[in-house]
Amino acid sequence: MVSPHSTDNLAGAAATDHAERVRVVGIVQGVGFRVHVRRLARRCGMRGWVANVGADVVLHACGPAAQWDAFVRAIADEAPPLARVDRIERTPAGPLPRDVRFDIE
Repeated sequence: MVSPHSTDNLAGAAATDHAERVRVVGIVQGVGFRVHVRRLARRCGMRGWVANVGADVVLHACGPAAQWDAFVRAIADEAPPLARVDRIERTPAGPLPRDVRFDIE
C-alpha cells in the first residue's frame, strides 16, 4: 500500500478529484475530533489522513470535488459537543492514490 503522504503511484486518481490540506484551529484536542473527521471523510468518499499537529488538527484529504464544500462545512457544523472550531484554513494539496483509505495518524 502507498503511504498516504506519497504522491507517487497516482494511477487511478480521478480527474474529478480535489485535494486539500486543512488545518482546524480551536478546541480540537481530546474531544474526539480526529474520529469525527475520519467519519465525515469516509462518508464523503475522501481518502487521506488526519493528525494532531501542535494544538491543531491537520488533514490531507482527496476525493470527489463535488463533496468538498459539504465535507468542510460538516467538520465545523457536526463537531463533537466539547469541540469548538475557531477557524478552518484550506490550502491546495497533491492528489492521493485510489488505494489510500482515510485514517487517523
